[in-house]
Amino acid sequence: MSGERHKPNDLLKHLPEYGVVICRACSFAVQPQALASHLLKHRIYRNERQQLLDRLSRLALREPEDVPTPASDSPPLRHLPLYNGYVCLASQCSHSCVSQKRMFQHWSEAHDEHDSKKVSARSATLQTFFRGNKIRYFQVNGSIGAATSESETSVRGSTRLQASGKERLKSPSTSGDDGDPLGDLTSPILDVQALRYFRHYTLSPYLIPHRGERESEQFWADTIVEEAYKHQFLMHGILGIGATHSATVALTRDDFQLHRKAATQYQSAGMASYLEALKQPDTTNSTALIAFSRFIGIQRAMSQMVEESYGITAITESDSLSRVFEMFSMFRGTIDLQMNLQHLLPPGSDFMLRDMDIAGLQQSDDLETIERDMLNSTYVPPLLFNSIDALPRRLSEHSVLTDSQEYHAVTQATATLLASAARSYAADSLYGLWNGLDTFTHSVPDHFVRMLEAQHTAALVMFAHWCPLLSRLETHYVCLQDQTRRLLDIVKRNLSPEIATLITDIEQTI
Repeated sequence: MSGERHKPNDLLKHLPEYGVVICRACSFAVQPQALASHLLKHRIYRNERQQLLDRLSRLALREPEDVPTPASDSPPLRHLPLYNGYVCLASQCSHSCVSQKRMFQHWSEAHDEHDSKKVSARSATLQTFFRGNKIRYFQVNGSIGAATSESETSVRGSTRLQASGKERLKSPSTSGDDGDPLGDLTSPILDVQALRYFRHYTLSPYLIPHRGERESEQFWADTIVEEAYKHQFLMHGILGIGATHSATVALTRDDFQLHRKAATQYQSAGMASYLEALKQPDTTNSTALIAFSRFIGIQRAMSQMVEESYGITAITESDSLSRVFEMFSMFRGTIDLQMNLQHLLPPGSDFMLRDMDIAGLQQSDDLETIERDMLNSTYVPPLLFNSIDALPRRLSEHSVLTDSQEYHAVTQATATLLASAARSYAADSLYGLWNGLDTFTHSVPDHFVRMLEAQHTAALVMFAHWCPLLSRLETHYVCLQDQTRRLLDIVKRNLSPEIATLITDIEQTI
């Protein structure tokens, strides 16, 4: 489930000519400031982790923006995935990306060309050192699958397609079954295809939706899987994650459609029985309910990511904008459920929250609590802090807030967001980052939530200011990679140019 424990000396590969270290298990470079949490993710604890960090501190590691780009005729770098992509053919430009949509957007923004028929680009084999908001593709001289590697290579995604004769995920259409190759996904639940998705999940530790050191990978590897055998909706959640991520690494569009269809069916089957169980939570299903809420959230986030890569976009801007509230609701619902089920969890459960965290979430809109949080406000980038603090005034100046109830809701949300930012930026652990993020989604007033659901301009601007907190989690989770950019793009497209200036500054903090 969480993958085997890696030997410290085998996990990282140093590339001194570029000033990076590659995680062999995850197939990407780790940012210097994220090394400690990344080692913890791979179950390298205490003395081993500190010894390795001491050795790493003596290396000349570069920040992502300072890493040199390999020459375009360089052979593929070992341990990094290969991607089918495109290189811009405009004069003095070599911009690279992995989708036609992003290339069209590049030409529109960089070359002022809005006619897609006039876009000039060629196919290329690409790699990138980093992921998330630090992703930067570069061309290499090789074809997909041609790179030599002592592990594996991958295409269109971040997981590994196993080589050396080991079986990799195959399309169900090759099984020889007649009719719908997916079959009945509810009975029996662990058919051959389901077992493949289950195996895909268990071999991909970066798909586990744990929230830091208080939730051990062993808990997700043992307890949660045991719960999945007791509760069919949770097994559907695991299979949905496996199918969705399989779609992100599909070699053909047919395979992509097949995995995507399976993921949708697993999600639908799991959601129906999950909602039934949610009506009567008890000590026997509380752990499974919390785990499933995590699975369904990351499956939806990954679905948006893969839909974008294949050019499957929302039909209207309104449909696209609904994703903003969906993302907010996903985070809000997950922490609300975990808090509501605390009294039903078994003793010692990793899902148990500390009393101080519960108190903080319950009282984050209390003035005394906010004042304590403000002691940590110095950790927040001044540009972000000042922009959040000025929101009620600036929104009023633009006549966006039309009544006292809206103004009061935004004022409360502003105070809560300042407290959230203070907690997030003062955090020195993944668990602390989540606590900062959850403070806002859990504690904003109900009227603000209704404003966001109604796509109110003021609520959208406030949501955009929450996005920097989300971006701090991107490097830790596959499903969140580039989500901040997607959400900010959606918000900006739905604001007038004048109002959009209110979120221009915060983009510099991401």
